[in-house]
Amino acid sequence: MNKERPTDNNVTSVANPFKPQGRFRALMTTLIQWSVTVVMVLAFFLFLIWGASYILPEGTSLINLDGADKAGERAGDPVGDIELSPSDVAPGEQVAATLSEVHKTVKHKSAKTISWVDALKGLQLFDQDAVKTASDSHAVVNFDDANKLRLGPDSLVIVRRQAEDSGLQVRRPALVIMEGELRGIMIASETKKSTNVEVIIPGGVARINRTKGSDEKVDYQIKVNPDESTSVVVYRGNAEVEAQNKKVVLGTNQITVVVKGAAPTKPTILPDNVNNLSPADETVTFYRDFPQEITFGWAKTKEGQYRLVIARDASYENVVLDEVITTNKFIHGDLHHGTYFWRVASVTRDGNEGEFSKTHWIEVIQDLDPPRLRVNYPEKIMASARYILNGSVEPGATLTINGMKVDSDEKGRFKVEVMLKKGMNVVVAQAVDRAGNATFVSERVFRDF
Repeated sequence: MNKERPTDNNVTSVANPFKPQGRFRALMTTLIQWSVTVVMVLAFFLFLIWGASYILPEGTSLINLDGADKAGERAGDPVGDIELSPSDVAPGEQVAATLSEVHKTVKHKSAKTISWVDALKGLQLFDQDAVKTASDSHAVVNFDDANKLRLGPDSLVIVRRQAEDSGLQVRRPALVIMEGELRGIMIASETKKSTNVEVIIPGGVARINRTKGSDEKVDYQIKVNPDESTSVVVYRGNAEVEAQNKKVVLGTNQITVVVKGAAPTKPTILPDNVNNLSPADETVTFYRDFPQEITFGWAKTKEGQYRLVIARDASYENVVLDEVITTNKFIHGDLHHGTYFWRVASVTRDGNEGEFSKTHWIEVIQDLDPPRLRVNYPEKIMASARYILNGSVEPGATLTINGMKVDSDEKGRFKVEVMLKKGMNVVVAQAVDRAGNATFVSERVFRDF
């Protein structure tokens, strides 16, 4: 008996994934799944960004962001041995200091922001504003007319609001040094108020004091070393350094070192000053195409290391060389046209510096002009062997006539006798200046037989 075959109307159709219609549906399903996943991931990251902005709102201070290792502690916690109360670190609108000088790459971060921007000369600094310098840069922070601090390369500081006691007529400008080097100068103030500077250092605090009523200049340096210790140096004046509840007092030409978790070291005397510098002050050198080698030298000291600084200005703003070397001379062969100022300090093996020597200056001149030379030749036909020349040459130039050196006076005037041979003679005068430029003058002179 034949069974009836089911018709197409009784068969349920199933999509075959291997057919074109099945592949299209599978692809669409995969795309939808990936789209949903991407949307969920983006939503998650947007939520994280919103949460971060809520947790770290604009205005968070650099101290709070960087933590205890760099800027000390959060408000209310100690920085080294110094207690920072919440009122001390609260941002205020009173100007704490001014950036009076900015050289090359200097950055500024306001206490009200978390981003760094380029710092400009004349910028006003408020409580907890930060300033940092690049490796070849520096800046000068002025607290008032009597007090300024120079930030060396690779330095980072936070300015603190000045505390003032109107009854005692005392101001206490302060800042936190996190990295780098400070060189501070305190001069006689135009006001009657005295100024004491407080610098919070890793592990302690340095207070630079001026004796009341004294007009003596105070000169000091604070440097955070690579091993995170801090050197406090007083070149003139006095300072008090405190760490681990221990205090030491520094006088003129003394240094102490503070290591985190330890008391300040006993003050020691700075290295000897460097003397007998050469080239002599106001030396002038010349070159034509390429700079000449210039040898800088000085007397040896027992430390055996020296810091040589060469700059294009007397205030050492535009430094062209700043190196520590182990010999008492240095040869520089790339000083181009201009005036250069230089000084040297003795350095101990552990990196402590003495006071810099007196500044010397030299002038390097590129001279491309040939020297002036005028020669008065007598008759071109001579009966005598004696031939007398006179004239003038540029002062300082070397004059030769037929290979013989001829002296001239301070105005360059000269007179010389040349012996002629029988027949035709060529009398050549040559002047060479200190840069190597040359001028030639020649004449043919015939001597009768």
